[in-house]
Amino acid sequence: MSQARDENKRTHNDIIHKENMRQGRDKYKTLRQIRQDNTKQHIEEFEVVWAWRSHADSETRIRSSLI
Repeated sequence: MSQARDENKRTHNDIIHKENMRQGRDKYKTLRQIRQDNTKQHIEEFEVVWAWRSHADSETRIRSSLI
């Protein structure tokens, strides 16, 4: 089947697809990677917010103890 393809009729997307397949990438692997990166980003954002909130809470406790 692949031998029946006319190399002169390849589109830009055909070339990109062939290169992706050569590198072992497919749509499922790409989607899995995107989800993994999104999860990591959400965890990092949560940790930043949590750290900021913990810091703000400790400052509030210090101010309260001074009053």
